[in-house]
Amino acid sequence: MCRGGVHVDADFVSREVCRGQYTTTELNDAESEILRILEWRLNGPSPHEFVDGMLSSIATMSPREGGGGSAGAYTSSSPLSIRSKAWIEDVILDYDSAITTLPSTLACDAILSVLNESSMSSMSNDVDVDVRNGASEDCLSWMMIRAMGMDDTDV
Repeated sequence: MCRGGVHVDADFVSREVCRGQYTTTELNDAESEILRILEWRLNGPSPHEFVDGMLSSIATMSPREGGGGSAGAYTSSSPLSIRSKAWIEDVILDYDSAITTLPSTLACDAILSVLNESSMSSMSNDVDVDVRNGASEDCLSWMMIRAMGMDDTDV
């Protein structure tokens, strides 16, 4: 194991930290299993992952089309997702914004900015479809639910 330039040997962890309760092989296997389950994602979610998560959450909570969400409307390849991620790319070029703004905040700002821009412009018909489907209303509802500490089942 290595972190910040400090090497911690698995034998030491097994012997001293775990006091012999686990073998080196068991520790290595457990570490490998954890990394496999996490799919090697050791950092928190990026703004791009938040965009996908928010849009899929909006789709499942939106009471449209027979009570269910507009599930197919908000995929990672939807125009709203693609443009939101492009907006994020532009914003994080400013290093101060990139390091001082939470990834979830960047994602919300991106989604709302793209929705606002598309509702103001007749040039973006592909995202207008999402606006007509109520994406901005859904996004705001999702943010309000989260801000009040509720989850989708409390609505």
